[in-house]
Amino acid sequence: MTEEKIMKYGFWFSIACLIISPWITVVAGNWGIGIMTTGILAIGTYYEFLPRFHGSFLRVLGGILAILGVSFLEIIYTFIVLAICHS
Repeated sequence: MTEEKIMKYGFWFSIACLIISPWITVVAGNWGIGIMTTGILAIGTYYEFLPRFHGSFLRVLGGILAILGVSFLEIIYTFIVLAICHS
């Protein structure tokens, strides 16, 4: 398996973790939070190994902001799912 395919599968795994985790949090809180943490760490690892975020300070800063943006969107998504399920 090439490194490119491994990166692609890792990316899709992290996206699946981020999409599924709020729904699991409703049923089993600790499991959902664990899956969410796994997804955020996996997407952070994916962004860290992308070549476009290497080089200058602004590119590294862009990668950090992308990771923070994904984390922020995940928090909003989680609140929306929890509001839907508890209403």
